[in-house]
Amino acid sequence: MNLSSLMVLLLMGHVLGDFYFQSDKMAMGKKEKWEWMAAHGMVYAACIGLVLLVGAEFSLEVFLAFLAVSLSHITVDIFKKHIKWKPFVIDQFLHILTLVAVSFVLGGYIEVSDFVVEFHDYLLIALGLLIILWPVGLLIESGEIWKFEDNRNLISQDKKRLQNASKMIGYLERIIVFFLLLLGQYSAIALVIAAKSIARFPEIKDGEGRLKADYYIIGTMLSLAGVFLVGWLLGLMQS
Repeated sequence: MNLSSLMVLLLMGHVLGDFYFQSDKMAMGKKEKWEWMAAHGMVYAACIGLVLLVGAEFSLEVFLAFLAVSLSHITVDIFKKHIKWKPFVIDQFLHILTLVAVSFVLGGYIEVSDFVVEFHDYLLIALGLLIILWPVGLLIESGEIWKFEDNRNLISQDKKRLQNASKMIGYLERIIVFFLLLLGQYSAIALVIAAKSIARFPEIKDGEGRLKADYYIIGTMLSLAGVFLVGWLLGLMQS
């Protein structure tokens, strides 16, 4: 599977604009106030415009691609706000479908820079890292795949500290597995999971018993599945 250079650029801009440069306050605020919706739309458009400006030769088609992606994104978000639509997967599917359509219609008329062509594979790796860190993590946390219930009797400060530590473990786990996939070291992935399981065994054993153990396994499997899926979709997995 080989993504076009234009598609890689648009995906990069989308991930940056819809995740990394959208704060939690903005994400929550745009559901209620139009000012936050407009702010998100401008930030998103700036990210799309930046990657196109840096990665493609300016032309009318590039400007049309910028307009199509930016306006379609804010249109989907406004529609989602109007009908109080929450599904994360469908929302992202519609956004990415627009990127695919724009790449298909205008890709033949847009000339990307020599830098993008030369470093296409490295940009794919960077894009993969961006996706597995934040979007995959948010998908797992959204509860759309599996609803995790928090039954720990902890004070709020300890609870937040534990959640932050779990997130960091998830980030590191996905990064390590991602690079092992790039290197084709599939057997080493089993060692990583085994080491993680051994380190977390006392916590699982002394926690809420089987329920917590099941949640740990489900969370780990979802995290790994996300990395494998992203690697496969971007064509980064070695055969």
